[in-house]
Amino acid sequence: MKDDIEQKMLNSAIELFSSQPYDQVSVLQIVNHAGVSNGVFYNYFTNKQDIFTALVATLLEKFENQFEKIEGTNIEKRLRHFIELKIELVQNEYKMIRLFREAQYTFIEYEFAIRDLYIKALKKVYRREITEYHYIIVMAAIRYTTIVYFNIGKKIDVDFLVKFLLNGFEVKSTVEIKSIVEEENFILKIPLNLSKRLLIMRKAMELFGKMGYFNVKIEDITQALSLSVGTFYQHFKNKDELLGSILDLIDAQIEQIVNENIFKTDDMCYKYLKTLYLLQSYFGISPDRYRIIRDAEFLFENFSSRYESIERHFLMPLEESGYTEKERHLIANIFQGMSHYIGIDTFYTKLIKNPEILLKKILSFMESGSKTKI
Repeated sequence: MKDDIEQKMLNSAIELFSSQPYDQVSVLQIVNHAGVSNGVFYNYFTNKQDIFTALVATLLEKFENQFEKIEGTNIEKRLRHFIELKIELVQNEYKMIRLFREAQYTFIEYEFAIRDLYIKALKKVYRREITEYHYIIVMAAIRYTTIVYFNIGKKIDVDFLVKFLLNGFEVKSTVEIKSIVEEENFILKIPLNLSKRLLIMRKAMELFGKMGYFNVKIEDITQALSLSVGTFYQHFKNKDELLGSILDLIDAQIEQIVNENIFKTDDMCYKYLKTLYLLQSYFGISPDRYRIIRDAEFLFENFSSRYESIERHFLMPLEESGYTEKERHLIANIFQGMSHYIGIDTFYTKLIKNPEILLKKILSFMESGSKTKI
């Protein structure tokens, strides 16, 4: 059992790590928030990473204990129970799970640890070995939807989620994967004469990606461009406005590449595969854009609107479908979740080696679901 002082510090760390990037939290902040002295901290923990690690270990233990409860007489019942257990975890441990996002980028070993727990859980659900592709497709959908729906205050239609994960669209596609990966690469439109505003934005994107938004000063940006600080303020009120403009630029670029590079067709599978491929290609040019977007989550309270701007690209293939509006949004978030976690496994864990094989597996999932081996 943890004593009251240790628990106060752990609770303080949860509050701070779940609302600020890891780099921005200090031991002094933790003890001040907990109402204890700085010296007391070191009676329990070696440093900031030690208390962070303790919290992650606790969360992983809760996940493992929760997934031990999975039961059901068939795949449908076991998958439903697994999703319900995951929803319960998100509801009870939301701040801890927000804290865990740092593991996906800074402490990648924790992402591998939770991945192992999820694979173990999926083995219980499907009662067979789970391939890397099965894990990426099914767990990306479950991890993303359970968190996003809680964050926006909506209830997941678990019955439909189970049905879709097991059966997919139940269609036969004519798409050829090679036609997606071998089509001419997109070109981002860039003005021939870059204004100082755009120069500042491009340099800021580079520095935010490498160092993190909160570690970059306005002076770092202007010095890198040999500009005066006064020039910066001619174009932006402050660094937050600059970040907002960068996010708008990212949104506009994604809008451009999706709208200009997806051919008109009735094949939903093609549209989803192409959208996923375009997004990964876009972020592949600069994977550090993931870090910029992550840092922005801590800064803007209305950040969910940014996810909606991506969601609409995954809603478009369903415009002529027979799904209800509620079902369309859930499907869109399933594929948005795939895009998010494919990015992590491509650029951070490095587990995705062959995008073409992954697209083939996603196509198989869309056609017939995850009941059979992916």
